[in-house]
Amino acid sequence: MPNSTRTKQFFKKLLFLCALAAIAIAVIFGVQRISDRYQIIWPAAAKCSAKVNNYETSITPAQAEMASIIVAESQRRRLPPRAASIALATAFQESGMRNIDHGDRDSVGLFQQRPSQGWGTVEQLTDPWYSSGKFYERLVTIPNWQTSDLNDIAQKVQISAHPQAYRKHVAKSRTLASALTGETPAAFGCNSSAEIARIDTAADFLKRTFGNRITITRSANTLQLHGESQLIWSAAQLSIANSSITGLKSVKAEYASWNSSAFKWSGAKAPTKSAVLYFQK
Repeated sequence: MPNSTRTKQFFKKLLFLCALAAIAIAVIFGVQRISDRYQIIWPAAAKCSAKVNNYETSITPAQAEMASIIVAESQRRRLPPRAASIALATAFQESGMRNIDHGDRDSVGLFQQRPSQGWGTVEQLTDPWYSSGKFYERLVTIPNWQTSDLNDIAQKVQISAHPQAYRKHVAKSRTLASALTGETPAAFGCNSSAEIARIDTAADFLKRTFGNRITITRSANTLQLHGESQLIWSAAQLSIANSSITGLKSVKAEYASWNSSAFKWSGAKAPTKSAVLYFQK
């Protein structure tokens, strides 16, 4: 093919790409101008967020579901918030807070635990409740786990080839644990809610987590919770973490309230012995 013909084809392709780029830019600016003129608020990406002591971290609703189970299992075992912090940091590093069915060699699940190393069967280890429980079983056998460096304790549980890898997840894990264990009230929210209410699912989750330590009363589209203040705040915020599954729409706890459209809590963040969870009708 003559060079002149190749050159012409090249410039035709270049002009075509430039035209596409110009159209894309025009569309972007056009949408922005329409949004500004008519004050249109486009739907935000679904996310969940925790804020404690001016540190804020965000995760996806799917990650929030997994994090809620990790924290719930620590609550079921009546472990302190530090246990949940260590477990969350581990799961972020090992799986990105995802319950996956594959990994390095035979590793599976949230914590990438290996059946060949005695953690359990593949079926068991891909159950987030079971895998979280196995993590805590080993955690509490480690001397000084409540006071030693969080990264180092996670490494002693996991025996990873990357012993410092958990450290980068410490800040966000502490923040999430503080919120979801109720240590920090009104610190966790999500901006998404399932369109169909699954109140039984929400109630079963709380019963499994807290047993008889909180009282749950159900009506047509609400769950009323009563109990010790930190447990109620934990129950409320764990429930929010599952809102994309259960259809939880809003929560009222004493003077504070949350709803999925406003995303974050409003009102006074005070101790409370009760909360009401409102679900989609």
